Amino acid sequence: LRGSATLPETPYSPLDGSPGGYVNPANCDTPLSCSLSGGSRQDYKEFGGSFGFRFHLGASPHERLSFHSSHDVDVCFCNEDCSVASNWFKTGAVRLSPTRLVSAATSRSSLAAQWAIRYVNQPGIVGLHLPYSDYGSLGLQENALLKLVADEAWELNDEGCAMSGYNSQLTDGLSGEVAASLNYLGKRQQQEPADLE
Repeated sequence: LRGSATLPETPYSPLDGSPGGYVNPANCDTPLSCSLSGGSRQDYKEFGGSFGFRFHLGASPHERLSFHSSHDVDVCFCNEDCSVASNWFKTGAVRLSPTRLVSAATSRSSLAAQWAIRYVNQPGIVGLHLPYSDYGSLGLQENALLKLVADEAWELNDEGCAMSGYNSQLTDGLSGEVAASLNYLGKRQQQEPADLE
């Protein structure tokens, strides 16, 4: 993964209406020429400006979320004279996990209500595949909420989805955050060996 392509500087507008800015603030002209400062403190450094970082792994929202397998991204740090390659060292890593829909609740599903949603007015599930190796990934833990939003023009982005209200006309019991937390709460597969692998 190339940092300049994976972390492009992108305008960002907070959902609460506060002043916006940029995610992925530009910091490197070349792999060995970077200018983003983590601050003057020596006990910790903080990078990312006011709005942090957002990885881009594809040209469209679908490609950014549904890539085939996880990516491990190294986090590297240099304290001084960063034009010298030997002054850089690895301080950690970030794992990027894809969001991938499944076709059934389990590999042994035999009832229509256990299969992915197919038809109007018929039961079904919405499931996301999470390999055991990715259980620590932020955003894919159990207890995540589901929201179904009408988007006939195919133009909603993350912010548009967040600002859209829950629509009880689409699905019973999905009329608000409280109802969603009771009826549409993500849960972890408990099957051994790992299901849907």
